Amino acid sequence: MKIFLKITFSIITCLFLFFFLITAPLKAQTSDVPTGTSDNQMMNKLENIAHEGGYVTDDQTASAPRIVGLMIRAFTSILGVIFVILIVIAGFNWMTSSGNEEKITKAKETIKAAVIGLVFTLSAWAIWKFIFERLIVGK
Repeated sequence: MKIFLKITFSIITCLFLFFFLITAPLKAQTSDVPTGTSDNQMMNKLENIAHEGGYVTDDQTASAPRIVGLMIRAFTSILGVIFVILIVIAGFNWMTSSGNEEKITKAKETIKAAVIGLVFTLSAWAIWKFIFERLIVGK
């Protein structure tokens, strides 16, 4: 259980560092740059390069809610992979316990913790999806 807590703490710490320390200095593109300035010319060049590369840079495709949605989808995918890894490790430990009750109990606790984590993850995803679809998009 201590390893599970250490892994969870490490993941939360990495996510915290990514979201608050790395992305904090990033600036969003603003459209209030006067025409003819070097910033506007640079943005036009970058948009031309993006279009030539096949990227779409319109407001509907590259909007903040869509980017947040992609980040949440990636985060939930990572948590799903962690769930599968924990279940496989716990199953392996259970199968190789040779009847040792302590190892079986530890494997059962790991499976319970993984299932509880999966339930929380799916609940968070369902709440986010409801909020996004009903309140933000307005479907």
